[in-house]
Amino acid sequence: MKGATGVEAVVSRQLFLNLRQGLTGQQIRVEGKIHEVEVQIKNVEIQVKALAVNLKDELHDQLGQIRGELSNKLLAMDNKLVAMDFTLVAMRASMERSEDKLSAQIEKSSVLSNAAMEMLMLELITADHHRITADTHVSIEAIAEAAEAAAAEAIASIDTCVSAVMR
Repeated sequence: MKGATGVEAVVSRQLFLNLRQGLTGQQIRVEGKIHEVEVQIKNVEIQVKALAVNLKDELHDQLGQIRGELSNKLLAMDNKLVAMDFTLVAMRASMERSEDKLSAQIEKSSVLSNAAMEMLMLELITADHHRITADTHVSIEAIAEAAEAAAAEAIASIDTCVSAVMR
């Protein structure tokens, strides 16, 4: 080794060190392969971590989307319930108005009927059956017809109210 150049001396020294450590060329190649496998394992670990992060992000996005859809469905159901409440309130108000109209019609019919009865009684008391004038007779008939019309209106109002409630 005394006559070797600088490069040869380094190579020779390396070979000497390799031999001294008991490493053969085949062992060096095996160690290189082991190192390559270790690098590949590290790369696979990095890829697995990246896939896990991507999967986590996808699942997070899907859960957010599902939450949004459920929230929209719940909101739609809530809106339907509110609409149903408004419908019930409107129906109740309609029924109350119908009841008020019906009460007014019944009251009107009762007043007209009582007036007709009072006029008839006055006529019977103050006059003889044979002396009722044609004018009085006509007005009694008009009151009776008005009472019949009011009763018909009351019946129609009752029918309308019942129809509205049945709907």
